[in-house]
Amino acid sequence: QRLLIILSNCQYLERHTFLNLADHFEKHGFTGTEKITRVSVDAVRELDRKLFEAYIERRADPIAGSLEPGIYAGYFDWRDCQTPSGVRNYLKEALVNIIAVHAEVFTVSKDLVLRVLSKIVESVADEMCRLMQCVSSFSKNGALQARLELCALRDAIATYLNTESNASFKLALDALPQLHSGADKKLLEELLNKFKSSMQLQLTCFQPSSVQPVKR
Repeated sequence: QRLLIILSNCQYLERHTFLNLADHFEKHGFTGTEKITRVSVDAVRELDRKLFEAYIERRADPIAGSLEPGIYAGYFDWRDCQTPSGVRNYLKEALVNIIAVHAEVFTVSKDLVLRVLSKIVESVADEMCRLMQCVSSFSKNGALQARLELCALRDAIATYLNTESNASFKLALDALPQLHSGADKKLLEELLNKFKSSMQLQLTCFQPSSVQPVKR
């Protein structure tokens, strides 16, 4: 949380404090304020970058790292699995952990939510893509289960998708066999709706109305 507080302070310094100081200096006849402001802003941006990377690493790595053991818990095999009955717990737990990060960031600074969550989602999407591309083959049920979980995750965090995470989800889905059966497509839709309904309350914080983008 201390990292977030400092990040929030860095934003305030860059957007308000330095500009106000420069105005005061100029009003009182000081010269060279443009260079002083530029050097100060550059220093704060560098500090911001390092702190942001440190925070993302602390929060994203455990979430992304939980995916592989969660997927293969109970000796799960994509080539030999039952007809899907829903999204498995590992994905729900990952989403709950992303929600926890959202709550932590929102408590300190609403302005940081989009920036942080987009990077967390990028890390998670990249790991899901890697895991799907590592699978040698899928059974029909395995392909349906994988598509269900990828689509459920992508739809849940759609507000925070960026170019990189969108590309990762596309590559992950492209790694799966296509669904040709109308019955399979119907089952996928039903299970997605069931998941969204069961997780509706938890996923409320991911709705667009909760996000106010801030330009950097």
